[in-house]
Amino acid sequence: MIFSLQSYLYIYLVVVVILGFTPIYKIDNNKNKALLYKFIIFILFVLATVLFLSRDINASSDISHYYRMYEKALTFEDIFLSYHGNVFFTFILYIGNLFELDKELFFLTLPIFYLLIYYVGIKQITKNIKLQILMLSFFMLSSTYILLFTNVIRQGLAMSLFILAIGLYINNKKILVYFMMVFSLFSHFSMIPMILVFYIAQMLMKKGITSKIFFISIISAVSGFAIIEYLPVIGGIFYKIERFADQEYESNIIYVKIALLFCFLILFYYYGKRLNLFDQRSFKYVFLVYMLGVNLILFSMPIIKMASRFIYYPSALLPILFAFTFLPKNNLLPVKQRFLFYFIFTVIYSLFVFNFQSITKQLGV
Repeated sequence: MIFSLQSYLYIYLVVVVILGFTPIYKIDNNKNKALLYKFIIFILFVLATVLFLSRDINASSDISHYYRMYEKALTFEDIFLSYHGNVFFTFILYIGNLFELDKELFFLTLPIFYLLIYYVGIKQITKNIKLQILMLSFFMLSSTYILLFTNVIRQGLAMSLFILAIGLYINNKKILVYFMMVFSLFSHFSMIPMILVFYIAQMLMKKGITSKIFFISIISAVSGFAIIEYLPVIGGIFYKIERFADQEYESNIIYVKIALLFCFLILFYYYGKRLNLFDQRSFKYVFLVYMLGVNLILFSMPIIKMASRFIYYPSALLPILFAFTFLPKNNLLPVKQRFLFYFIFTVIYSLFVFNFQSITKQLGV
């Protein structure tokens, strides 16, 4: 190899950041602009493809577990015999076997399919191609992108389909929404409470966004501690929750992530009010789903192992919400200062993410 994976990571980070911010520059020729934007998206996918194909597939913590799943999805009947019950995910494995794909090649290329679903989702969320490029590049620099697509693979499929369902709802494509939600649910059962989040957010769309959301968030955390204390008394149907209650999370960084998600909730609420973003159907609905997702995490914090199952869904919405706050003309900062601030922040953040031990471990660096 001319470049080691470590060297490629730095090239990847720099190019993704530059491409993500390129649409901010004004281009006079509309034809050239459209071609450039399409070319940028194509290059972003090429960069992602090279990254996923260059990694050490066997470095992933759970890959042997997924190999066994793949080897047991040989016939159509096997789809419904999977021990975990995630029949749509098993169907994807069956398709791989149908085309006689080697298990390593299958799981090397699967994240590219996930990223494509995610991108189709953001295309539904906004028709502004500048925002689409920002959202995609921000996501490709996040820890959620690596961890969900290379390790927590079933949940990665569920998350991608969930983002697509959000976009389809924004465009009133209700029948397709139902299909995506069912596919997402049967990719990973952590989607069960997120389906409730999805539909409660729809009910809240008709109401104004008020400061009460912050009190609701605090109440969620407090009530979670109170209610979960009594789960053993309620009975056996909560056996899995009780099992999670006896487990500790591997790293205390989970608490930092939850704190950041809540801080970003306050930030997006402020920006939404300050920049009148709540007048946009897309931003409002994505914010509501994010808000309710964070509340769900706060509610389940007493059982941190369970809360960790939900943290990826709001995290996947962060790149989308950040991109929404960048473009408005009535922003807190002028365009040049805003560009510089976001650019420097993105570079520092991405360098931190891709040098973090859990990320480098999944990539085999």
